[in-house]
Amino acid sequence: MEQVLTHFAVALRRVGAEAAVAAGPPAGYAVAGPVPLATIRPRDEAGIGAVVSVARDAGLALLVRGAGSCDRAGGVLRAAPVVVLDTTACAGLVAYAPGDLTVRVRPGTRLSDLDAVLAARGQMLGTGRPSGGATTVGGLLGADAWGPSRLRWGGARDAVLGMRCVDGAGRAFAAGANVVKNVSGLDVGKLMVGSFGTLAVLTEVCLRLRPRPRASALRGAAFGSDATALAAARAVLDADFVPTAIAVADGACLVAVDGGPADVADQAERLAALDGWSRPLPAEAAEAAWRAAADPAAAAGPEGVAVRCDVPEGALAALMAEGAVLAPAARLTAWAGLGVLWVVLESAPAGSLTPDRVADVVRGVRAAAEAGGGRAVVAAAPEGVRAAVPPFGDPGALLPWLSAVKHGFDPDGVLAPGRFVGGL
Repeated sequence: MEQVLTHFAVALRRVGAEAAVAAGPPAGYAVAGPVPLATIRPRDEAGIGAVVSVARDAGLALLVRGAGSCDRAGGVLRAAPVVVLDTTACAGLVAYAPGDLTVRVRPGTRLSDLDAVLAARGQMLGTGRPSGGATTVGGLLGADAWGPSRLRWGGARDAVLGMRCVDGAGRAFAAGANVVKNVSGLDVGKLMVGSFGTLAVLTEVCLRLRPRPRASALRGAAFGSDATALAAARAVLDADFVPTAIAVADGACLVAVDGGPADVADQAERLAALDGWSRPLPAEAAEAAWRAAADPAAAAGPEGVAVRCDVPEGALAALMAEGAVLAPAARLTAWAGLGVLWVVLESAPAGSLTPDRVADVVRGVRAAAEAGGGRAVVAAAPEGVRAAVPPFGDPGALLPWLSAVKHGFDPDGVLAPGRFVGGL
């Protein structure tokens, strides 16, 4: 252990980089797999490159981690020994151009800190990431996280314009640009989004911003069943509305709108006139329902399971009905307009929710999603479940291509082996 820490300290001094080096995992660490030997917190790109190079030379695996929002997602680490590359010290804004609606930040920047800066200029990131305060920019992009407001504002991948990274050999490279209009061809930067730090380590990213809406409103109504509530959601999507997000759960339909004050007031008034909306949920009940519906994975608890199914919009109603049969104990939440169904099994008393039983539920839900032309991803689960069932499913014919991409960026398998699709 001491020898490993010494190697890192020497390498960091050699490049003039600052980093905190400590034994063991960081506080709150919950990634499935071997317990890390150490945690390294470099402050800049040079430090990150030095850490990756030492890990490669020493035959160590590196787990890239920010605030830990993705700990319960992704596959099980399949290599030891492991060292955590903690990005939280590599934080802050590099450049902010409000007139161009772009910002360049380091990966350890918390979304709450970034949002405070942007709000002062009437702007926002607009990825719809729920409960994003503690999440870092790197975590947001590493997991390709987004919420139901992707319906209007897009997701994490849509916000990326360019980035700088360090690959698995310790080499820094740049992808994309700092402008909204970019070149055609393979967008390497966006390839990194959703890769769980298995291809490269993000050191800077340029993000597209949105004007912050001046007004917003949330309306909800109980329809008695999920099928009826989904039909109500469909009616909103088909009518002359511009919803920011629509969620269906527990027989209720919730619609969020934002924009100019007059437009928001007009949409809220016309929404109340639609069939079934004459008896809306009280404001407090609608807000509580929205908090749960906007971040279903958080409701699962530390030992619960959250599965996100992505299907064509036309298959959403059938999948929700089948999900109620396959997982009668689960909470189902649909994000209408996005073709997303969340199946959440909340934390339960010891022994009542075994990994094998949960794995059977996940397999059934995944089969139903695939039959509807979609897929299912385990977005949050304890280690036993992720070991029993592949979180991303079977990549099939894509595996050779994904393996070639992984080898190109990380030829020695240093970066989080096992965390991505197909155990890569």
